[in-house]
Amino acid sequence: MRKLTSAEITSLYYSDPGVRAELVAHYDALLAPFDVGDYGLAEPEMGETRLAVRRRLQAAAGRRGWMLAFVPTEGEGLVFQVRATG
Repeated sequence: MRKLTSAEITSLYYSDPGVRAELVAHYDALLAPFDVGDYGLAEPEMGETRLAVRRRLQAAAGRRGWMLAFVPTEGEGLVFQVRATG
C-alpha cells in the first residue's frame, strides 16, 4: 500500500475524456464484425487484465443491444458467444 501523490489524485478527477472515448471506440470496433450467435476469442493485450477486457466487451455488447455469454476456459483468452438480450 502507498499514499497517492497530488499528481495521481489530480489525474483521477481530471483525466482526459479523449482516452476513454478512444477505448470505447476500440471495443465497439472489435465487436462490429459479430452477429448474434457468433463466437469470439479475446486475448488481453499487454497491460490489460482479463477482467478489464471482459467488462469492456460487455459494455460494447450492451451498446449494440446484445449480451455476451463467456465460456469457461484455461489460459489468458476469453471465449464468448454473442446473444440477443431479452
